[in-house]
Amino acid sequence: EFIDYAVDKGYKGIVLEGFGRGNVPDTIINSLKTAIQHQVAVVLVSRAYKGRVLDIYSYEGGGAYLKKMGVILAHEQTGQKARIKLMVVLGKTSHIEEIRGYFEMANYFKMSESDS
Repeated sequence: EFIDYAVDKGYKGIVLEGFGRGNVPDTIINSLKTAIQHQVAVVLVSRAYKGRVLDIYSYEGGGAYLKKMGVILAHEQTGQKARIKLMVVLGKTSHIEEIRGYFEMANYFKMSESDS
């Protein structure tokens, strides 16, 4: 319900805490698809201690499936760090592919030199 609420209220981004390597219940897939169709940046983190999100499971709700669907994988970032990063990035751009670029591994530790 929260994802649908966020889309209805015009949220620009959502940080979603998944299980293990970044897996979610299949019951929220339709809501995630709707969010992505509405250009909401959906960033996935792991809620596991020292967890990281990987695109290794391709079943519905697995990291690979979610990535293919358009979810942005935050890799080793915690939910708190991803939320702050998403707020900063949304202040710069609303283009999903640009937002995704800030969460890719090459940009994990810092934003590009031109951002400083």
